[in-house]
Amino acid sequence: METELAALIADYWLRVDLRSAEPVDALYTEDGVFRAGALDLRGRAAIKSYFTERNREQAALGRSTRHLQTNLHVQPLDPERVLCRSTVLVFAGTGDLPMRSPIPATLADAEDECVRTPGGWRFRSRRLTAVVVGPTAAGFVAPRD
Repeated sequence: METELAALIADYWLRVDLRSAEPVDALYTEDGVFRAGALDLRGRAAIKSYFTERNREQAALGRSTRHLQTNLHVQPLDPERVLCRSTVLVFAGTGDLPMRSPIPATLADAEDECVRTPGGWRFRSRRLTAVVVGPTAAGFVAPRD
């Protein structure tokens, strides 16, 4: 089970970071929720709309991200539902690769409720809570000085 959940999370960040044609919203249940700072998306349609626009904007700006998720802890809630907690480290910037980055953009705590579906594990909810925010963090993560 932990291997399947780690693969779900890795697939998620791969789709986000590489602006994959495989949609991020497909990894959520129909009523899935994604929350990060001021961002509160409810339902696959809202999640799809957000990531479609994000991909367009990032491509236009030449912005790239890489999300590293580690320290996965899985807590079974029942046979078909688990709570995953982990740490996310984000690097972000604009320009040609390799970019220079003085510090990570964000360090966040992740809390994911995942459910087993006929298609495999899916996110019912993902919540990212910023712990450290750098100058290249996304605007929705936390208020800036």
